[in-house]
Amino acid sequence: MVVAYYDEQAGKWIELPSTVDPVNNTIVGSVSHFTTFAIIGTHKPTAFTFTLLAISPAEVAPGETVTVTVSVANTGGTERSHTVVLQISGVKEAERTVTVAAGGRQVVSFSVTKQQPGEYKVFVGDVSGSFTVVAPAAFSISNLSIQPAQVKPGEAATVSVLVSNTGGKSGSYTVTLNINSVKEADKSVTIAAGGSQAVTFSVTRQEPGSYNVAIDGLSTSFIILAPTTTPPATSPTTPITPPVKPPFNWPLIGEIIGVAVVVGLVIFLVLRRKARA
Repeated sequence: MVVAYYDEQAGKWIELPSTVDPVNNTIVGSVSHFTTFAIIGTHKPTAFTFTLLAISPAEVAPGETVTVTVSVANTGGTERSHTVVLQISGVKEAERTVTVAAGGRQVVSFSVTKQQPGEYKVFVGDVSGSFTVVAPAAFSISNLSIQPAQVKPGEAATVSVLVSNTGGKSGSYTVTLNINSVKEADKSVTIAAGGSQAVTFSVTRQEPGSYNVAIDGLSTSFIILAPTTTPPATSPTTPITPPVKPPFNWPLIGEIIGVAVVVGLVIFLVLRRKARA
């Protein structure tokens, strides 16, 4: 109840700030002029307000549940029912009908799931918020290679592969290396959303042959070469040196020939004299 005066020009009652004392049954209002006054009763119309919108969690994976809560207050003068409508990105998602006493308040809750990654706007009455659906970590393997492709027994070959996270969240992935369909080794890596990382393995084999390398559906191969055959070493042989002929002594030979000529000539003369005698 309030003190009011009648405004003849406006043709309506004007309420004044008033204080009600229910113990003494009095109403006190302040006025600044004389006019027609009255004590009138007012009835608050039904009105609902929305506050304390909460969305939890604010980030989820596809298919996970998001809980939306909102506080609904009845600011009217009588108990009333009200239908609370939840909208997601401008589309009606769900509704709840609640009955709230005059001056009372009630919390309304909704459960929401979405499969498509992205940001979703939440509206309840005149309050709003948002949540995000993020694709989980997803991994792809590419660029499998081995260097060198041919090695000797016991020498190391390096196997490398590129791991990429194509999802929306950081995650860990275990890379498993198989050689000839048998697990050789594995390594775990943690990669941020949208990132890539190279993973390498060192491989050695003793037996010559071709070896198949496989990682998650990708495959290649390397070869262990057969050792080359080296002829046995032989001890060095001493070369046979032909005998060296002594050089001719030409002066001596000349002297011998000269003596022989002289002796021959002497014998010739002696025989000739005997023949004449």
